[in-house]
Amino acid sequence: MSSSEQTPADATIRRVLQQADPMALRATIYQLTGDETLAAMELGAEPSLLGDLPAVTNSSAQAVIRAKAFAWLKTFLAGHREAPPPPPRARLQAMMPLCVGHEVSAEYVDLYLEELGLVGDERALEWQQRPPRTALESFHVLIIGAGIGGLCAAIRCEQAGIPYTVIEKNEGVGGTWFENTYPDARVDVPSHWYSYTFEIDYAWVHSFAPQAEIRGYLEYCARKYGVHSGIRFENEVMSARWEESESIWSVRVRSRDGDEEVLRANVIVSSVGMLNRPRMPEIEGLEDFEGPVFHTARWDHDCDLSGKRVAVIGTGASGMQLVPGIAPVADRLVIFQRSPGWVFSIPGYRDPLGPELAWLLENLPYYRNWLRLRIFSAFSDRACQFSEIDPNWTGPDSLSEANGMVRDRCIEYLRDKIGDDPELVRKCLPSYPPMSKRFIVDNGWFDALKRENVDLITDRIAKITAKQIVTESGREYPADVIVLATGFHADRYLWPMQIEGRSGARLEEVWGRDGARAYLGITVPGFPNLFCLYGPNTNPRAGHVCTMHELQMRYALGCIRLLIEGGYRSIDCRKEVHDEFNRRLDAHLSTTIWTDRRQESYYRNAKGRVTTNSPWRLLDYWRWTSKPDPDDYWLA
Repeated sequence: MSSSEQTPADATIRRVLQQADPMALRATIYQLTGDETLAAMELGAEPSLLGDLPAVTNSSAQAVIRAKAFAWLKTFLAGHREAPPPPPRARLQAMMPLCVGHEVSAEYVDLYLEELGLVGDERALEWQQRPPRTALESFHVLIIGAGIGGLCAAIRCEQAGIPYTVIEKNEGVGGTWFENTYPDARVDVPSHWYSYTFEIDYAWVHSFAPQAEIRGYLEYCARKYGVHSGIRFENEVMSARWEESESIWSVRVRSRDGDEEVLRANVIVSSVGMLNRPRMPEIEGLEDFEGPVFHTARWDHDCDLSGKRVAVIGTGASGMQLVPGIAPVADRLVIFQRSPGWVFSIPGYRDPLGPELAWLLENLPYYRNWLRLRIFSAFSDRACQFSEIDPNWTGPDSLSEANGMVRDRCIEYLRDKIGDDPELVRKCLPSYPPMSKRFIVDNGWFDALKRENVDLITDRIAKITAKQIVTESGREYPADVIVLATGFHADRYLWPMQIEGRSGARLEEVWGRDGARAYLGITVPGFPNLFCLYGPNTNPRAGHVCTMHELQMRYALGCIRLLIEGGYRSIDCRKEVHDEFNRRLDAHLSTTIWTDRRQESYYRNAKGRVTTNSPWRLLDYWRWTSKPDPDDYWLA
C-alpha cells in the first residue's frame, strides 16, 4: 500500500473503500462518472459533535456507492492513471449537495467552491493592471513571523512578484507549531481542513495531526512555494516607526546574538499570532523552587520525568493534552486546576490514518477535495448556533437549546468515562456553558485522571517553596518538577514590539483603553501600511486559522494593489469606518456566550472585553475581506 503505482488486490480495495466517508465518496464518484443514480439516494441523519448531519445512512445505498467506486478505481488503476479535469464551475456547484447533504444557498456557493479547491486559486492576487517591474522592485513588504499566517503572506507576495522579507525569531518555520513541542500537542481541527486551500493534496498521516506533522506541512509549503530563502531566522522585530516624510516604516531588528539593524519597508504585515508569548503565573515563591520549572511552550526535552514527582499547573488545552503522555512515566503526577473544561469526544482522535486510507486519499482523484468540503460544511457557519445566546432559554448552565444539547452530550460522555467516581465527576463538571471558553478534545484525559498515581487538585495554590506546592487549605504537595500549563498573553497583540504610527502615536497606548481593536481585525487608523493577520477579534467562531489567514492576506494584498497600481505611498483606515465597525462588533459580541461571567478564559482581557474571538459568520467575513473598498481609507 506504500506506492501509488502498486495496484492492491481487489479485496484490499474493497476494504479501503469501507473506510471512506460515504458522502465525500458519493460526490467524488459522481464527479468522475456522472452516474445519476448516486444523486437520487435518500439521506438520513448521522450523529456528530455538533448535532446530526445529513448523510447516506442506509447500508444498501452505501454498498452501491462503494461498488461504483470500486468499478471506477479498477478501470483507473489498470489504465494510465490520468484523472479527468475538474468539471466547470456550474457543474461543481450542482454537485455540492451530494457531499454536504443539503442545497447550498446562492450566497454560500463561491465560498464553498473556494474551500473545495477545484476552481483555481481564487484567493491569490490578480493585478488589474500589471505594474512595471521597476515599480515592484522599489516596493518591499516586511512580514513578521513564519507561522501559518506569515508563510501565507510570503507565498502570496511571491506569487504576485512583490519583494518581501520574513523576520522570524525562531530557528525554523511553524510559529506556535514550532514552539509547542510538549507531549501530544496536536490540532483539534481535522488535518484535511487545517491546511491552505492552495495546498490540499498533502499526505497527512493523522486525521488530527500532532505538532511535528503540522510543522512538517508548513516546512513543505515554505520550500515548495520558494519562500524559505526569504526568511531571516533567529531575528526578532523590536520596534517599528512610521516615517511620515518618506511614507516608510523603519523597523528595528535584533538577531539572536544581539546585533541590531534598521530595515525599511513600504508595508508591514504582522503575523505574530495570539499564542506566541507564554503567560507566567504570579505565584509566591515560584522562583524559590529548586527543581526544573518550565512552560509548556518552552518544553525542556532534557528533563527526564521518569520516576519523578511532577506538578502540572493549569488544565487548559495544553495541560489536558500533555497529561496522558506523562502520567505513565511519572512516579506521581499532581494537577492543579483552576476551573474544569468541557471535554468533547472525537472517535479516533489520536489514531493514524493507516496505510489503506492514505492510499485511497492518494489514488482516488478529488476525494481529498470532497472530504475537505464535507468537513467544512459540518464545522463552519453551522457551528455559529452553539455560541449564540437565546434570551428566552432557561436550561441549566447553557445559553440556548443548541448549547444545551452540547452540554448534555458532554455530560453523558463524562459520566460514561468517570461516573463511577462521584468526587472526580464533581471536580470535572463545569458550571459554565460549553464553548464559552475553548473546548478540549479528549485524548486520554479522563483515563489519565483515573490512574492511581494521578491527583486532580482544585484547591487554589497559596505558595511554592523549594520542594513543594502549598494550597490555600494548607495541604502540601512535594514535587521534583513543575510544568506551567498557564497559557499565553493572547490579548496583547503585537506585544512586546513597540509600534509608533503617525504623530508619534504608540499602538500600545491607542489600545490601552479597553484592549486591541482594528477594522476587520486587520488595520488601525493612524498606522498606515500596517496589516495584522489574526489580529483583534479574528479568532474564528466558524472556520479555522488557515482560512482566516488566507482571507486577511487577500485583503491586505488588495490594499497593496491599491497602493502600487494607483501610485500611492500610504493607505490609512478612516477612523469613522474603524469606529463604526467596532460598534457593530461590540453589539454582536454581546449576544455571544463568550461574555458569560461564569467562566474565565483568554477570550476576555483584564477589562472584561472579548478581544480575541470573531462573532461573525465566516460567510460575512469572507465577503467583507474579498477586496478593500477605497472609500474606507485615506490614500496619499
